[in-house]
Amino acid sequence: MPNSPMAQSLACGALLSDTIGAAGEVDQFTFSGQANNRVTLTLATGGFTVGSGATATATVFSPAAAMVVTFNANDQQQVTLPATGTYVIQVRASNFVSTGSYSLGLECLLPTSPVDATLFCGVLLSDRRVNAAAQVDQFTFSGQANQQVTLTLATGGFTVGSGATATATVFSPAAAVVVTFNANGQQQLTLADSGTYAIQVRASNLVEAAQKFRRPN
Repeated sequence: MPNSPMAQSLACGALLSDTIGAAGEVDQFTFSGQANNRVTLTLATGGFTVGSGATATATVFSPAAAMVVTFNANDQQQVTLPATGTYVIQVRASNFVSTGSYSLGLECLLPTSPVDATLFCGVLLSDRRVNAAAQVDQFTFSGQANQQVTLTLATGGFTVGSGATATATVFSPAAAVVVTFNANGQQQLTLADSGTYAIQVRASNLVEAAQKFRRPN
């Protein structure tokens, strides 16, 4: 699959908003990756044509143009890259006909980049905020095997009536999911491995924007 000269290139930490403005429209984006790296892709939409039942759909293609994954908004995918090179993401309406807006985010999980903050025992981060649909904030902390930590997540509130809250996912040094939990809540973890852990925080529905959070002891 040749890369379009108009395709926008995404870097780690990129979050963009765009619109499917016509039936049959396909928007194309690229990002560079290394074999065995792991990335988080987030797709969110505030809504497509009312009553259509449609949403935004993203398909990721490898450097050899093989399909890696297809997923709908509002959702996330953790993808282990099978090869080194340039990947293509195509975004379209799920029914190929409807129109609407969407947001697309890329976070690099292994290796972790960018890091919004590095956390240490006793650190409390406050006044953090999810500002946009599909936004993912990424934090790291170092841990030793068999160490026990307490993670606390709290939020001052998301859009009234949305039912959304802040959600945190903890990843091991090998980028495996350890636990996912919502605000306002706590997790007691016994770390299985030594190394650098990542925490990704987002809106639970991937769409709402509001304040966030707190963290480990």
